[in-house]
Amino acid sequence: MAGVLSMLGFWPGSVLIGPSESNPQGHWEPQRLVNLHDRMLGELGGAWDRPPKRMSRGDDWVGDLARYRSQARMLFDEDYAGQDKWMFKDPRLALLLPFWLGMWEQPPLAVVVSRHPDKIAQSLHVRNRMSHRSAIELHRTYVQAARRSAEMCADQFYVSFEALLASPERIIERLCTFVGGMPSGIPYAAGFVDTKLVHA
Repeated sequence: MAGVLSMLGFWPGSVLIGPSESNPQGHWEPQRLVNLHDRMLGELGGAWDRPPKRMSRGDDWVGDLARYRSQARMLFDEDYAGQDKWMFKDPRLALLLPFWLGMWEQPPLAVVVSRHPDKIAQSLHVRNRMSHRSAIELHRTYVQAARRSAEMCADQFYVSFEALLASPERIIERLCTFVGGMPSGIPYAAGFVDTKLVHA
């Protein structure tokens, strides 16, 4: 979906995580901010695959990350300098969005993409050798966090990965209207959705 948003005119960041064997179209995630998120989760005693339990009980943890604010602002400003239309993709944002909200002038729009839990579990097993049970539990944690964080945003767009693959142009037209994107990018974005590149 991040690649689709890019074709609708949204800047993904200056320094991105590149393509990989499991994601040949690229991850569209800002490398330095993802690294910062990993350090922040570590500060709270967790990691992307071990979300700190306290994060599910409220936002009292935000104050514990205060020392990261200046660095976060600097990296964000460098990645998105001069960009009116930007997107910030990182699954960790489902957990860490409350940290960012106080630094932006206004709350952003949220685009939340869901996928069947078994497909997520298969991907995590192939890429990270994670057990099915652990992957399903991790998926549940992220879904719950994403819903909480999305409700803090100005508006929300929910779509399933399966619906995007089944009707890319229809979904992308709706997305373009929601985010205020460039309609001229819709055909290119629809062509970008390639069912052959859906990995296990």
